[in-house]
Amino acid sequence: MTEPENSRYCSVVLFFTTTMSFSPVGYHFVVLGPMVPALQQVYNDTYLSRNGVPLPNETWLLLLTLTITFLVVGAFIGGTSNRFLLLILSRKHLLQVAHFLNIIGVAIICLVGGLTGSFEAIIVGRLVVGVPIGIWYSLIPMVTAEVSARNKDSFWQTITVVSAVFALTAAVCVAHPKGLGNAHLWPIVISIAALPSVIYLITSIWFPETPFYLIREGKFEKTTKVLQKLRRSDEATIKAEISSMKSEIQTAEKVLGLKEILKKGQYRRVFVAVLVLFGGFMLTGANQFFFYTDVVFLQAGISSDSVTFATIGIFALQLAICIPATKIIERYGGYKVHIGSTIAIIFALIVLTISQVTNPHAPTVMPIIAVISVAVFLIAFGAFMNPAVLVVLSAITTEPIRPTAFAFGSMVLWLTSWIVGFVPPYLQENLGPYAFSIWIGTTILYLIFTLTSLPEINGKTSEEIQDFFKQS
Repeated sequence: MTEPENSRYCSVVLFFTTTMSFSPVGYHFVVLGPMVPALQQVYNDTYLSRNGVPLPNETWLLLLTLTITFLVVGAFIGGTSNRFLLLILSRKHLLQVAHFLNIIGVAIICLVGGLTGSFEAIIVGRLVVGVPIGIWYSLIPMVTAEVSARNKDSFWQTITVVSAVFALTAAVCVAHPKGLGNAHLWPIVISIAALPSVIYLITSIWFPETPFYLIREGKFEKTTKVLQKLRRSDEATIKAEISSMKSEIQTAEKVLGLKEILKKGQYRRVFVAVLVLFGGFMLTGANQFFFYTDVVFLQAGISSDSVTFATIGIFALQLAICIPATKIIERYGGYKVHIGSTIAIIFALIVLTISQVTNPHAPTVMPIIAVISVAVFLIAFGAFMNPAVLVVLSAITTEPIRPTAFAFGSMVLWLTSWIVGFVPPYLQENLGPYAFSIWIGTTILYLIFTLTSLPEINGKTSEEIQDFFKQS
């Protein structure tokens, strides 16, 4: 029996579903970094008009932290609600709701915040656009796994990350203070994040529900018709794929909740692995670099005139490497790439810490080493670890536990993401050059878990992967 192959129509569906959903994720995460000076001017003008005195520095630091991290608070809400929303909405309809919320959040920031200068509106808008980010981050890997043929799943999981990296590279370019990222034009920069959602809402009219969802709804005839469009396969291969899907679903009579998952050893071990993967890769300290890249470079000794250009260069390099990285992940598998990228991140964090500690003794060389270290970190994380994690998550989960596991995993992801986004200014204030040491420790623990508790997935069937968790 031949393996199912994605049709051209399937590739179009996956392309618009993944790229239009993950582009706003990357864009929203980094767009405020280059615009911090403009944001400070807007907030100061608003505070001055309200209170008659300039904005105090401690109040500015609090407002900046809230503005940046309320995106993650919204993502936590979205990720938490994902499991329950899927009980009343199909995958496709939930994606449409998420894109609509993104447009609403962008409108609050740009129209209300832009016209009035209200930092409350900007913070609330960031909260609203965070909700769909939380939904997308757990829903897109699920949809991709349920729409794509298994032999192309890893490719499309990595494409989601490529689209996010492309968007964040575009964001740091457009948001440059000498471009549109000034105190007058910043709403235009933010408004760009709504464009992918508009495109998705229009194109999704022609997209189907996922085959797994249709089977659960008992729409077997429609499932066959959908797979005939999604696959470039003969009738026998399509029937075999439907049979495999039914078998995966019938391992449980329904989508399992937390209580049922924890009762069974196999499901419990998969569930723990999902939680650690979602939370652990964020505890590498990633958000400190995405949210505060310019600040990190300033602290490393890079001049204020050069920091944004350094940021743009590194993100552009990350984007360039993302393309060949997809082939590397396809060839060597998500598990091996995940291990390799984790080791590279530990190395980068150690070198960055050393460069910070020794900077006073070599103020010319150490800033360059710091920039190289940050580049290694962001490339290892963005081009390799992030897509590899999605590939592993897709491979180790099965349909009965996937919605619940991803929902709780998303909660852990955004909780750790908020921590990593909120604490860096205070770590820097209290630990100075040793501020990154905490992420070295958490990443080492994460590597140990990966080596001891996760299976090789490359070339393995779903049954073979599940056997690992049965025997663990």
